[in-house]
Amino acid sequence: MRDADEEEDDENTNGTGGEGGTRGGANRVVPPMLEDLLKETEETKLEIKEVEADFVSCYEGETNYRKYVLFLLFMIAVMQNFDRNVPSILFPTLAVELDMTDVDTGLVNGAFFLLVNCALAIPLARLADTRGRKGILIFCLLVWSLATCLSATAQSKEWLAFLRVGVGIGEAGCAPAALSLIACMYKPSERASAMAIQALGLAVGIALANVLGGILVDRIGWRSVFVMAGIPGFVLAGLVYFTLRDAPIVLKRSNSKANNEMTNEEKKSSNNNNTKSIAVKEFSRACSDAWGSVWECAKEMFQRKTFVYLAIACSLQVAVGLSILTFLPTFFIRSHGMSNQEAGVDIAVVSGACGALGILVGGFACDYLVKKYHDARWYLWFMIVCNFISTPLLVTAFLVSNKIASLVFAAFAVAFFMVMVGPPGAVVQILSPDSMRATSAALFQVVTNVFGGSVGPAVVGAVSDRLSDKYGEEKGLRYALAGSAVLCVLGQIAWFVASLTMRQDAKNAKEDAEQLLILKEDYFAHVNTSSREESMALLGGKNV
Repeated sequence: MRDADEEEDDENTNGTGGEGGTRGGANRVVPPMLEDLLKETEETKLEIKEVEADFVSCYEGETNYRKYVLFLLFMIAVMQNFDRNVPSILFPTLAVELDMTDVDTGLVNGAFFLLVNCALAIPLARLADTRGRKGILIFCLLVWSLATCLSATAQSKEWLAFLRVGVGIGEAGCAPAALSLIACMYKPSERASAMAIQALGLAVGIALANVLGGILVDRIGWRSVFVMAGIPGFVLAGLVYFTLRDAPIVLKRSNSKANNEMTNEEKKSSNNNNTKSIAVKEFSRACSDAWGSVWECAKEMFQRKTFVYLAIACSLQVAVGLSILTFLPTFFIRSHGMSNQEAGVDIAVVSGACGALGILVGGFACDYLVKKYHDARWYLWFMIVCNFISTPLLVTAFLVSNKIASLVFAAFAVAFFMVMVGPPGAVVQILSPDSMRATSAALFQVVTNVFGGSVGPAVVGAVSDRLSDKYGEEKGLRYALAGSAVLCVLGQIAWFVASLTMRQDAKNAKEDAEQLLILKEDYFAHVNTSSREESMALLGGKNV
């Protein structure tokens, strides 16, 4: 047995104890300040094994079906981002016909669209948590596809803004429901990769919007492009209806009991009330489900400093990203003399191909680093490094006068910038209780969109208009876009602060033992062999 003095000598040699200790041998002396930082970093390490304990996939053992569902969610994301971004390539043409300024462009594709999107995202997500995700996906697909088709009828910028509001309503619930379903399918150390594949629809949708929009707007007109953009959504709604088997839901036992009692009361009173009054009660209960627990979720999540700083960082980054997406076609047309078709193809390469590469690298690299070092904070650290690289590249892309150089710098900047698309969603799901997954994702979406997406394009447009009065339209937009990159630096600081509290906040996300957890085997066994009443009772009165 070794005595205490030998253990103390070994401890000092390894640099884990004592002032002026060394790490890795006597030749590598670690300063006391750095020693404290390393010790603090080790204490706040978030072991991924702690997060993955007792996880069971909702499609356990169904690898092929799980891949199909992920592909279906990817295709929904493609059309969601296609319909959302196709106006950007059409604005140089339709702005002339509808008499729109840069501010109008930023408002129509930014504030008007996103504010209504944010207003409905949380209640729709809450319905996804409590009533199932399948119905929400179908509803959203139908509404935004119809609104996109009707955008072809716009005769004024006000009418176009109104229809873009309709698109925002349809798209409000899709992302939270999709992220919630992915969180049920994949364990925490695999979610960033899965979410990156789903988010790849962002890059593909943007690329298709710019390529097809840029080519077709000069051939068939911007109104026909809107009709073409809306049709595929109806096809996807049919695929979801006929092929998607919804994942079981997770509720708190207290809520389940209340819902069971409510269901029994309705059952007893059904003999005395007509069908209309039962339908009214069902609708009233749906509204209650949508809003009743929203405050509880917001209170739960905003108590976690990691969530707060993550939301601040991503809001700043979204402000920059959406501003670039909105004005990049106009920038290339004004500053480099491109046609609509040229701008569309070039932006498809920059935003589509390079953006897709960044999204995939971000998801898979983060999952690899988390597994390798057994520390979930790599989701945040890797984003910081990549965003730090992208910021000067972004500024250079807007300030250089050579077209080829601008495209090359923009391509590298977008690739590093888009790394941030997948990992934040994985972090939010780590911080979220099981019964609030979609609601937490929607809450995060609302915060980032309100403080980032809705404000960013409008502010950049306003700055561009103001600078244009002094420097001309070409330089005004150029300087406004380059100046927006300063927000990236602030976002990097917020991400680092979020990493300091992630371990404790993840532990707090574990719900109490009263939670009702419904596993796939139990749910589908009852749904196939039992009556509807028994299946509903298993789900606490909720259908999936």
